[in-house]
Amino acid sequence: MAIFFLQVVFHAQIAKENKDFDITGVIEKLNKKLVRRRPHVFGKYKAKNVKDIEVMWEKLKMKAISELNENCIQH
Repeated sequence: MAIFFLQVVFHAQIAKENKDFDITGVIEKLNKKLVRRRPHVFGKYKAKNVKDIEVMWEKLKMKAISELNENCIQH
């Protein structure tokens, strides 16, 4: 796992030097993604069982795919 984080920090440093982005932006995006994908942990959604979480997860994936497709069409 450490080698993975080293790669993230390494690439973020290169991007920072190129004035593309920095590690703060990476962490913020990852945090938002983590919270968005786990409303049963961080949000108001109350799952009764694992099946509820799986159903919610499928809905979240479909929404994300739809938004991605919309963004691709607009650009």
